[in-house]
Amino acid sequence: MNKVKTLLSVGFFYIFAFVGCQTPYPIESFYKGKNSTLYFIKKTEFSGQDASAWVDFTFIKEDGQDTVTCNFTVESKDRFIERIDAAAFLAGNTEIGLSEISTLFIERSNHTARYTSRLHYTQFSLLFAENRPYLLLTSQGQTKQLQATADFAKTADAVRTDILSLPVR
Repeated sequence: MNKVKTLLSVGFFYIFAFVGCQTPYPIESFYKGKNSTLYFIKKTEFSGQDASAWVDFTFIKEDGQDTVTCNFTVESKDRFIERIDAAAFLAGNTEIGLSEISTLFIERSNHTARYTSRLHYTQFSLLFAENRPYLLLTSQGQTKQLQATADFAKTADAVRTDILSLPVR
């Protein structure tokens, strides 16, 4: 009996260890009815010399809906992050500007600020055609360039296959 308990315990340990080590899928989707699906692309990191950012996307895929919400959290000890005037992605040679940039919150004690913005679905498609785009953040005439980390490629592959119906690169 003790041997069976030991084998079961070891088996459960390996199952939970394996499941716990799996990387979560970067996209969540929710069916809203009437041929409408809400997509949430989980945060991916962009990093630079003295700043980092985590970017996530949300949009509803349905006829007539062509706007994607892009939220990003910026972390830096530089007060630069407290007033982002412009933001864009650089995907290959294409600059993809973000519009309607609004501050969600600023946490000076944690050196973080969170913003929301919008981009057109076509621009979203161009962004995810690349595996290592840049995020350009401008404040008071100063621009910081942050590059997507290697994990972005996994997210881009998932977006290309599950949302954009494009081949994996």
